[in-house]
Amino acid sequence: MGEDFWRHAVRGQFYKPTKTSTTVRIDSDVLAWLRSQGKGYQTRINAILRREMLASLK
Repeated sequence: MGEDFWRHAVRGQFYKPTKTSTTVRIDSDVLAWLRSQGKGYQTRINAILRREMLASLK
């Protein structure tokens, strides 16, 4: 594959992480804070957990 092929490539275009539904007990004040940040609090929870996971793997 030459330079031309990679010129218009898009990173992560076809990557879609698998998601698993679960139940987690979270302190009320923590959940209230996450929800107060606006739409997408579950995505923020996942981002926080992923950041911690990656940091622990270093």
